[in-house]
Amino acid sequence: MTLANTPERVTLTIADDGTGFDAARLGMASWGITIMRERAEAARAALSIESAPGRGTRVVVEAIREAA
Repeated sequence: MTLANTPERVTLTIADDGTGFDAARLGMASWGITIMRERAEAARAALSIESAPGRGTRVVVEAIREAA
């Protein structure tokens, strides 16, 4: 897990080298992914998920900082 913090954005990345899954096939059919996406959007952030069978999973949440 990494948390990158710059003046323009905050990015949280969580990755593993586990069994992974077919992200394109699963899509919005997963309640867990749907809830993560909804929570990211509620915080005005973007969620991306990269995964493939046998290649692990990488979840990235990125929020753009708003001018104060």
